[in-house]
Amino acid sequence: LSVLIGIHCRQAVLWGGAVLLLGFMIALCFFSPMVQLWPVTATLTSYITGAFQILGIHLLIGFREGKLIRQYMPRQIHNILISLEGNQRFHNKRHQVIVLMTDLAGYTTVTSLLKEPDYVLELMNDYLEETSLALQEKYEGWLEAYVGDMVCYYWPFRDENKQKAYQNALKAALELTSLQKRFFSSVNKRYENRFPEETLNHISSIINAGIGLASGVAVMGDLGPKNGVRKFGLLGDPLNLAARLESLTRLFNTEIIACDEFATIAKTMNIPFRRLGRFNVKGRIEPSMLYALGDCDDERFFVENIAQWNEWLIELEKGSLPALSCPKIYNKDRQTLTKWMDRNLLKPDGVWKLDEK
Repeated sequence: LSVLIGIHCRQAVLWGGAVLLLGFMIALCFFSPMVQLWPVTATLTSYITGAFQILGIHLLIGFREGKLIRQYMPRQIHNILISLEGNQRFHNKRHQVIVLMTDLAGYTTVTSLLKEPDYVLELMNDYLEETSLALQEKYEGWLEAYVGDMVCYYWPFRDENKQKAYQNALKAALELTSLQKRFFSSVNKRYENRFPEETLNHISSIINAGIGLASGVAVMGDLGPKNGVRKFGLLGDPLNLAARLESLTRLFNTEIIACDEFATIAKTMNIPFRRLGRFNVKGRIEPSMLYALGDCDDERFFVENIAQWNEWLIELEKGSLPALSCPKIYNKDRQTLTKWMDRNLLKPDGVWKLDEK
């Protein structure tokens, strides 16, 4: 009886039943002199033994489920959802967020070179092991998704912790870039006994990554059918913008592109940045001033190179090819912008209106 109650009912019903059974058996002793105390004790002992067995099973299952949940759900989201009472559901909330999105360049070619899905999964798990943990543990990022080679983290913030959130996101982006480069440079040695040398050389020559940083208002909450499998997710313009900025890193000589909000914070942190221009990325109405971010020791972010680049860019934004020379280290950027100028993507107000992702 206790096993059946424990399986199909709540713990309160299980232990409430024990109390009722005890009262019933004791009362039976008073109303029927033929009933001795030992049947009461035996019955109650059997019931309580079964109850403890069910309690132990529930605890074991609970521990296993908790371990699985912690493995497949970010800690911050787990804490939010576990605090809900009973059948209470999380109500969707608008929140200011910072979004970091990173993607692998050359991923499609890499998958075709490796051929076997098992090899691709091994490569991606090694990559995420080396690069992703710092964002979770060191910089308190909230994992939004791993989708193929795409990784997305975000930092919800309010006015009182805005500065810290931006600082964490900027530090995370810079460290992530460093970790990605280290992983890419180790591919040949890491897999020398797993894949052919020619394949490894090809992968090493094409694999790379970019990072997009954006901020704004998004909605945090449940995604999915009401009576089906659901996901705690994030939706909003910052995710779309971060994805667009990440894709632009393929066209400029930088690993990180961010909106103008980040430049203000970067300046206080002595993180160098270089203006790329005002852009209307595909799908957005409002233009955004975009910046490349990097490290002080990187030649691309030397003060003199940035100053010369800025002079060249100002002249270009006036609508004609500059007479000034552009630093050679920015040849990729120069080629991208002059190509866009030839396609009339530079508007009279100095905004680049992009028509592709």
